[in-house]
Amino acid sequence: MRCNVTRVALVLAIALLSTSVESREPATNGQLPSLTGDNLNSRKMTLPRDLPNDPTVLFIAFDQDQQSQIDSWIKGLNDSAAVPWLEVPIIEPSNAFVRAMIAGGMRRDITATEVRERVVTIYTAPNPVARTVGCIDYRKRLCVAVAEKSGRIRLVLTGAYSPDAAKRVLEYMGSADKTQATAP
Repeated sequence: MRCNVTRVALVLAIALLSTSVESREPATNGQLPSLTGDNLNSRKMTLPRDLPNDPTVLFIAFDQDQQSQIDSWIKGLNDSAAVPWLEVPIIEPSNAFVRAMIAGGMRRDITATEVRERVVTIYTAPNPVARTVGCIDYRKRLCVAVAEKSGRIRLVLTGAYSPDAAKRVLEYMGSADKTQATAP
């Protein structure tokens, strides 16, 4: 009997923990910290100050495997509407040689000047950025944020493009009085 009670308690605890992780709010109010990096045209940019529009969609990637998720969003949004966006890879700090190798590889893969302008590589510890912005499960899933030049995050979503997610992004792009929301 005692063993069954312990098992039931363990199952309930696991269910409660997994529910709270999926629906938990970000650790802060969703603020884009000041991040400085270079775009692939070698132009230094400081976010959020240098965002191209107010607001802008940010595809914040913490792993190279998230590139296919970024590509799905870019294709999907280009089909939906002209939406201002930046691709923001967050990479662990490294020396100048490694940074040059990474930038060179990215430039080789991205040949269009207008797309290079939209890729801003940031070398910093990923965890504090993910926590401050409100990116959940950031090592596995792309973080998509609608950010203002003030740094305020209007919306955070994760994962690949879907029509429903794009609808939410477009809704938050057009409304300055929306409060922050998160979605799986």
